[in-house]
Amino acid sequence: MRESIVTDPNEVKNYVDEIRRLADANRTALGFLPASVYRESAMKGDLWIDVDRTRKVRGYLLFGGRFPRLRVSQIFVRPEFRRSGTARTLLEKLRDYGEKHNYLTITARVARELEANRFWEACGFFVTDRIPGEAKRRPLYKYALELDAPSLFPGEPFHAADSTRIRFPGPRLSTPSYVIDLNVFFDVLRNRDKGESSLVLSMGLNSEVRLFVTSEFVKELKRHAADHQPDPVLDLARSLPTLPEVNPEAAKPLVEGLRTLLWPSIPKTGRRAVNDASDLSHLASCIHHKVYGFITRDEAILQHAADLRRMHGISIASPADFSDLFDDDAARHETTLAIIDRQDIEIADLDERNRKETEEFLHGLGVDPDQVRSCLESGPTQHPRLRRIVSVGSRRVGVGSWKHPGPGRAADLHLYVDEKQPNSERAIDRLFLESSMYGGVDGRLLRFDLHASRRQEKTREVAVNIGFRPPKDEGDSPGALAKVSFRGVVGVGNWSSFRRDLRISSNACG
Repeated sequence: MRESIVTDPNEVKNYVDEIRRLADANRTALGFLPASVYRESAMKGDLWIDVDRTRKVRGYLLFGGRFPRLRVSQIFVRPEFRRSGTARTLLEKLRDYGEKHNYLTITARVARELEANRFWEACGFFVTDRIPGEAKRRPLYKYALELDAPSLFPGEPFHAADSTRIRFPGPRLSTPSYVIDLNVFFDVLRNRDKGESSLVLSMGLNSEVRLFVTSEFVKELKRHAADHQPDPVLDLARSLPTLPEVNPEAAKPLVEGLRTLLWPSIPKTGRRAVNDASDLSHLASCIHHKVYGFITRDEAILQHAADLRRMHGISIASPADFSDLFDDDAARHETTLAIIDRQDIEIADLDERNRKETEEFLHGLGVDPDQVRSCLESGPTQHPRLRRIVSVGSRRVGVGSWKHPGPGRAADLHLYVDEKQPNSERAIDRLFLESSMYGGVDGRLLRFDLHASRRQEKTREVAVNIGFRPPKDEGDSPGALAKVSFRGVVGVGNWSSFRRDLRISSNACG
């Protein structure tokens, strides 16, 4: 890889103003992004720059996303450097980064009329969706590139400080938990950003993520509140789900370690020290309670996101990581805070009387006809296929089916969800939970082969987070995912056979 690509946040931050000017001057092709995104991405290491020998910027790559999906927000090359391989080099470096850290895909959105579409196709990306234009927005193609993630288990993003164990992001069959920082909270109340923070709260209200605050969050608000005066902001903060308070003495070693990492040269006195101590308490509480992620705009924390993920297994995110920022129009749609659907998700057996309606639902999702037949076939009476319909109220949102495999065969798992519907991630989780409960056989090691369209990004994201990986014997099924599962207890009596079967299955799954 060429050494001309700058990725070190300490060096990249010197180019942020120049990158913003390039983006503003080429807004027609690049779309609009808030100024804060460039600064925060530079701090996190999500802004890479290609420079020439004189340190002039040739091009840059701005990306983000949440594990296991990387998202390209912008890629730009100055006209005089085009056709020099700059853009391809930046993408290849991102691909190497994604595969090294076990990401599943890289996605991007491109306006349909741009010649750049040929570039994305030449780089191996394929169209997963066609987004119609509306109002002032242009129609877009949504592209994806599947990455080679050979490890059976998630890698660096979920390694805890204790390297002898692997920390998954909490029970992924439940909604992932995030803690919001005070600066994100005030961004919403004071409308200080372009809607990214409001979107985070909206996702929490719609159960797409679980949002919490720390006990320090409320304490900090109380310190700034006027004595004996009604404070609706404080009242709102008190009503938010709050993590239990951590004993200060128990948290002290963690707080001191974080202080050394984030602010090694800042004095421990004065107002700045009080604010920093509060920030450290926020972060220490998140790590202590093993939440999945911490959402903040604090530049020091964002700058050490990779260190915090490696050392403590926590994902550091900015509000921009939760939104599709590649919008064509500078006037973004306003985010509405509302609970869209409070009805329970229901899972029921497929009734043959509803088969035709179910087939139409699957065809509407773009599922291949052969896969529709495989998903809905009933199987023999002795070993029927379990077929489930997922509904929210009267609205169908998903279909899943699986069956017990024969000797020496993999368990066949079909899962298709309308990911544009509210609560789609909860439907995906429930289907995975159902299949794990009923798809296994006591005392047997099984391989599950998942059939899900490559357009099913949320479905595949959940699958990767619970251990699915591309199999070595992918064959004629591009985009296939597989997982090894065991139901029962491993003891002295079955250790030898379990170890043999695990080795065989793990090799097959990469």
